[in-house]
This record gives sequence, structure tokens and C-alpha cells, in this order.
Amino acid sequence: MNNKQNKRLGLVIAFCSFLFINGCKKDEETIVTTENNKGVIVVNEGGFLKSNGSVGIYKPGTSEYFDLFQKTNGRPLGDVVQSMTLINEKYYIIINNSNKIEVVNQSDFKSVTSITVNQPRNIIKVSETKAYISQFDNSMGILDLGSNTISGTINVKSSTENMALLNNKVYVGKAYSDKIFVINTVNNNVVDSLVIGSGLSSIVNIGDNQLAIFCLGAVDFNTGAVTENGKIVFLNKDSVKVERKLTLATGSYGGSLLNNNGTLYFTFGNKSIYSIASSATTGTGTSIVTAAGNIYGFNVDATNGNFYVTDAGDYTSAGKVYIYNASGVKQKEFTAGIVPSKIIFNY
Repeated sequence: MNNKQNKRLGLVIAFCSFLFINGCKKDEETIVTTENNKGVIVVNEGGFLKSNGSVGIYKPGTSEYFDLFQKTNGRPLGDVVQSMTLINEKYYIIINNSNKIEVVNQSDFKSVTSITVNQPRNIIKVSETKAYISQFDNSMGILDLGSNTISGTINVKSSTENMALLNNKVYVGKAYSDKIFVINTVNNNVVDSLVIGSGLSSIVNIGDNQLAIFCLGAVDFNTGAVTENGKIVFLNKDSVKVERKLTLATGSYGGSLLNNNGTLYFTFGNKSIYSIASSATTGTGTSIVTAAGNIYGFNVDATNGNFYVTDAGDYTSAGKVYIYNASGVKQKEFTAGIVPSKIIFNY
């Protein structure tokens, strides 16, 4: 073999080695991209007393969806997954009927600990060292975020639901009521209560030292007739009195509200999502999405304006998630878990 042939053979071997090494590297990166927990997280309540609640993940731009908690930790979550909240780079997953909170790392979704709490509903961080837990009994839990243990309780003498923090005070809704309790987070005492409106649903901090509170109104359960329209009530940090309110076009017994960069989006649990500016003083909202099924929950992806809408279906089999663009045009759908209720973007 002459020198020219040796040189050519060396180049061929070097080129093949380059392809082999880079080919392996590319495959490894693909596996990591597929298996990590970045994407759209779906909280699925599961059936009541069925212990089949789950937290799954969908990869945008693909058809990939799987049960993230089960796959990562090798066990199911439990009975009625109520909510999930990110605090200090950990997700706190509330499992209401199983009387516990599962804590997982945001980075890998691996279990950190499980906290026993009687009928928890929601959790909110109130300082660097503690969080409040709303519960379906006569007290609220105080969670030590350092040890992830219950350090005390707040006696509110009522079941509680949604919460929002504003100016060192937590505003928490009394379950099945028109009332909000105001809690001083420095001494953990109830300092006031407010009557807001029938069907009190969502309490949202919308910035500029304001809260927006969504009230569903009232419905005659025998006839289905709306007897009181819903409304959005605004409070500010300087007063526990109502600053202003918007009376909406109808009422319902289900629905929710969220804020996205100064625009409020809300649904009455029918097939429509409405929008209205958080600064509005008049108006009833504009319908921007008409969904394929009844809306059980929704969220807006701030990166592209897409709406993710959950449909619980028959509440016993796997539900659906529909994706609509900012103009309300359907882009895609995928099958989630049983009773999908909440969407969280984990990018």
C-alpha cells in the first residue's frame, strides 16, 4: 500500500470516527430532550374515591403525553389531585381526598416528601420560610418551607378554597360562600372579612397592588335559570372595601379567572373563554375562544398566546386537552388523564 493510499485510508477512518462520535452524541441529546419534564403539565383530578388522579406532561409540537409522576416515581398519586403550585423550585401537589401533599423537585420531578394534611385544597407561599394551606375543615395549615412540616394552624372556623397574597395579607375565599377572610401573614391572625358576591370562585393578584375576584353569580339548580349574574370585583392594598366591579352577562355554578399581562380571561364553565382588560370600568367581556367541549379548566401560554383548554368529558374516562391559538382557532388536541382540570407551563 503506497503513501497516498495510506493517507486516504487514514482520512476515511478519521471521518468514520467523527460520524460515530457525533452520531452517538446526537442520539444522547435526543433521549434527554424526550425524557425531561419540560413542557405542558396537566393536573388530572381523577375519579372521586378511585385513587387514579395524576400529573401528566405534554410535549408541544409532538403527540407525546405521559403520566409524569407515575413514570418518575413508580407509584400513583392518589385520590383527587386538587391543585399544584411551584414554590422554591419544588412542586407542591395537593391530593385532597388522600389527605396529603406530595412534594417533588421541579428539575426532575422526583419525590422529596409527603406531608399529611386534612383535606387540603390549595397552597400559597407567604414568605421565604412559610406557606398557607387552605383546607376543607375549620382551620388552615401553616407550612414550614424549610422542613416541609406543619408548624401551626389558623382557626378560620370554615372550609377555605382559593387564595391570593397582597401587601403581607392573604385573601382566602370561604368555601361555598360569598365571603373572603383577610389574614395578616406576619402574625397569622384573621384581621378582617369581606362579603364579595355569590359564587365566589377565583382570587387573583393582577399587579399594581390590586386583586381581581371572580364571582360566578347564582343559579337555580332546579331549573338551571341564572338568578344572579356573575361579576369581577376589584380590591386594592390600601382598602378592604370594593374599589370597583364589573357585572357580567350571565352566571353559572362553575368557572375560573386568570390574569395574563393585564388582560383578564374567564370562563363560566360553558364552551367560551372571555377577555376583558384588568383596567376596565365597564363591559362584560369579549368571547375569544369557542371550545369543542365544555371548559373545565384553561391557561394561556405566555410564550405564544395559545390557549390550553381541558374537557373532563364523562368524568370517568380519559379527558381531552384542546389547543387554540390567540385568535381562537383550534390547532391540536390530545388525550390526558381522568378529569383534567389545570394546565401549568414548565419551560
